[in-house]
Amino acid sequence: GPGMVEVVEGRIGYFGPTGGGFVMLDDLDEILLAGPEDARFWLLRSHGQPDLTVPLGAEGAEVLFDAFVALPGVTAALLVGAVSERGGDPAPLRIWRRARG
Repeated sequence: GPGMVEVVEGRIGYFGPTGGGFVMLDDLDEILLAGPEDARFWLLRSHGQPDLTVPLGAEGAEVLFDAFVALPGVTAALLVGAVSERGGDPAPLRIWRRARG
């Protein structure tokens, strides 16, 4: 797949052919799954930071599962279900949102 993912000490990094970036797991506000079926990507949102998009097919993207399940309320079953779901709707699907209080 396009680009490469790494997670080191709670920092998610994506290095792609035309962009990339970093986000700290503790700073994540929202995780979405977006894009058409043949080009889906994680959309990682953090307050005050640019969104980080990570293609599902990027090299090393499977490490995101381990990182995401460290977040409150995220389970492996939730992630597998979202990624496995087949549908024609490319609209973003919210996987998780941080509760602010």
